[in-house]
Amino acid sequence: EIQAELRSVKQALQNGAGYLGMSGENLQKYLLQLNEKENLLLSQQLQGLSASGHSNGQGGMLPPPAALSPGMPMKAAPAGPAKAFNRDDFASVFQHMCDYEAVPEEGAKALKALSALAYKDAAKGGDDRALQQTLRLLALHPAEVVVQVNVMRLLCNAAYDPATASEKLTSPQILTTLLSVAARTPDAKDKLATETANKAGEALARIIASETCPDGNIPVPEPVLPEGQSPLAKFFLAACSCDPAFQQIVPSLLAKMVANEVALAGFLAKRFITTGTAAAAEGLSAGWLSLARALASLEPGPDAGPSASLPQNLVDNGAIRTAVGVMEQAAGDAAAQLAGVEGLSALVGNRYSGLTSFADSGGMLRIENAMATHTDAELLQTKSIRAMASGVLWAPDVQHRAQYNPRRALELTKKAMARHADCAELQQAGLEAMSKYMDKMKFWTEVLEGGGDALVKQAMARHSNEKGVMLWGRNVLDALGIK
Repeated sequence: EIQAELRSVKQALQNGAGYLGMSGENLQKYLLQLNEKENLLLSQQLQGLSASGHSNGQGGMLPPPAALSPGMPMKAAPAGPAKAFNRDDFASVFQHMCDYEAVPEEGAKALKALSALAYKDAAKGGDDRALQQTLRLLALHPAEVVVQVNVMRLLCNAAYDPATASEKLTSPQILTTLLSVAARTPDAKDKLATETANKAGEALARIIASETCPDGNIPVPEPVLPEGQSPLAKFFLAACSCDPAFQQIVPSLLAKMVANEVALAGFLAKRFITTGTAAAAEGLSAGWLSLARALASLEPGPDAGPSASLPQNLVDNGAIRTAVGVMEQAAGDAAAQLAGVEGLSALVGNRYSGLTSFADSGGMLRIENAMATHTDAELLQTKSIRAMASGVLWAPDVQHRAQYNPRRALELTKKAMARHADCAELQQAGLEAMSKYMDKMKFWTEVLEGGGDALVKQAMARHSNEKGVMLWGRNVLDALGIK
């Protein structure tokens, strides 16, 4: 409601008209009051978004992504004192941004003026030339908080207008920049740095809302825009290209949007799933699967109904099948396979619907293939050993649907243990798996085949200080009747 009224007031000011009996200076004051009210609400809604972000040990200040670079060398500022400029004239503000790009204080002044112009007319902030120079200033002065905060204020004000947000603020450079800044965890005492991160989060929320709730009142039930025109799809793809640390802001951001009825969980899930194919085609398989894991780990509050659960909506709308497909397209990429194993595990969770979808989608066969292909990938082997062993606990019909082959799983487990004898975590996972295969499948003979008992003794001898290895090793030997 506040956003709708803000648009009406801004339109009245632009047209020189009145609103609710107010005009001129009184209407301008009313606009400022509305903006303060909306900012207060947004700050409350988005509070804590940065808390799940990533710090680089430098006050949470992370550099812009690699995709953001200044390009041409920095232009020297004109000689003499900085010239004055007309803060109410776009052309004058833009010229000052360009002339004094080498001086962060002057660039910040111009950005502040442009932010004020964008507050009155979002199209000013969405001007292609202004956006290009804005990103250039950010790249030229990555350590200048006064530049960064004014860039984020500008983008946040420009994003007020759904058309500007969806058409002008969805480039990979802008979205990855906003993600990297929103993921910061600055010292709470650093007010400018904190505002910078919060403004980035608010801008992202408004960009997403330009598709999920464009009228500011009722969220759209189903995606209708083609994927190439979807701000949300572009946001997901940008997140897939980011460092996984930056992705951690995404679940909390989306959860708050669902809780505040600015987006529906089903809408978000469907749009994310449709980006899987594009992500794989662009070489972002590992990023998409990593993001799937993050989204699948997010559960709604205790008072939320099933429809508000993003993980359940992901499962119900085919995310597991899509994840298996993305893994298949990146079969030669060990990092993508590891992200896939972790993502599938999170998607299945403790949901029976997730387990049956995993079985019917060939998830176990995909993990088996990854394990057989990437024999040197230690962590992938460890995770896969655990995933393959979990199949012994399934009902027979689910094992059949999954084409689960426990003998093949045990064979791959023993090969991994022999190949990675120095990895205590893998050895423990392998010994736990052996215990399960004997307990549930009665595979005593299969465990002994090829010197399985020697494999167990070797693990215990090499990792005698590891309690887990010793405990599970003793368990396996006892089951085999070996002292």
